[in-house]
Amino acid sequence: MAAARRGGSDPVTALLTLLVLGLLVTLSAAAVRRNRRTKAVEAFAADLRERRSLEAMYVSKLDRSFIAFRFSDRTLVLGDGAEEREYPFAAVTGATVEVARTPAKSGKDEDGWIKQLAVRVWVDDPDRPSWAYRILDWPRGKGLPADVPGTMAMMDQAERIVAQVEDAKRVGQAP
Repeated sequence: MAAARRGGSDPVTALLTLLVLGLLVTLSAAAVRRNRRTKAVEAFAADLRERRSLEAMYVSKLDRSFIAFRFSDRTLVLGDGAEEREYPFAAVTGATVEVARTPAKSGKDEDGWIKQLAVRVWVDDPDRPSWAYRILDWPRGKGLPADVPGTMAMMDQAERIVAQVEDAKRVGQAP
């Protein structure tokens, strides 16, 4: 029996080898897809910046929604990946962080898990009064814990964007 094992392969070892190889192939394919998506978003952002002469912008890796600023002529450019529009800062009526949460066992939302995170911008436009810039969309499971560094960084980014939009609104309202 020992001689047969030395010459052949142990079924458990063979199975483990196949599982590890399968996992590596899956992880590699996911990394390639993520890299392609990132490069596509970067190309979209570069084209957008050049076409619109933008000075600051945020582009979502989820759906190419964006919030962009051209401070030189006090213009806010908003888009959802399919449509984009320019608004003078004076047309901005507000901005807020939108969070969808799964409550924690304590029952407090702030201790829970974040499933969706976006910045919503309202403008004076009867055809399209609001635009959303999506930062996080966790379709399955509980979401991301609210208190981990990555989630906290996304929340900070959302709050910074809202502050920039609110500053643009104040500039637009100034005489």
